[in-house]
Amino acid sequence: MLPHHKLLRSFILHFRASLWLKRACWVVRQKPFIDPKDLRPQGTELPLSFVFGSPKKYNSMKLLSLIIYRWQEDNSLELVTCEELTSFSFFHRGPLREHIKFHSRLIATRTPPGQRQSIDFDQNLGKCYSWSHPEANGPTLTATVLVDGEYPMRVAFALAAEAIRILRETVPKDTVEGAKADMAINSPEIQALFAKFQNPAEADKLTKIEKDLEEVRNGILGVKVFSLTIELR
Repeated sequence: MLPHHKLLRSFILHFRASLWLKRACWVVRQKPFIDPKDLRPQGTELPLSFVFGSPKKYNSMKLLSLIIYRWQEDNSLELVTCEELTSFSFFHRGPLREHIKFHSRLIATRTPPGQRQSIDFDQNLGKCYSWSHPEANGPTLTATVLVDGEYPMRVAFALAAEAIRILRETVPKDTVEGAKADMAINSPEIQALFAKFQNPAEADKLTKIEKDLEEVRNGILGVKVFSLTIELR
């Protein structure tokens, strides 16, 4: 038989363990979105994904291509091409490039002047936003923007509109009107614009505000949950 002091010590240890277990079970029961593995020692950082879901990753949104055409009813002519396919393997880029160009031209040709549309690419490649901008004393220009499903539609159409504006201002009208076949116009301004829109939060003011608000909201929720967890300990 154990001495009284050892029995008392064993009782205290079991009592403390039972209190900790009840506290952990109460937290899990009251907050079902908290996984038991997140009941970490004090001083460790708690994940925010279980509070408000995973935040949007604006930097990971993909802008794959921007192509500007001189619109024609039967077959639009390619003028400027920008692409970003480094996320795909080297051996797939060639066939993928041809796939994008073929369907982008088809979508551009089927977008009447003054209209815009959104088409889902096959093979789950993303969405293609097309906008045809007519001009009274010049040819109609159509821009197609291929992005993934997370990229904001408003930002994609803003890119198309800005790219067409730059092309009209920097390329002589005679060059576009005289096009009889596909061209490869070198436009550093449009290339820089395409690079800027790779991150929609940096290119679009409204998207940047949404990103900042989301970061503040997640930070406030994180502080509240962390404080609650500390109090429960």
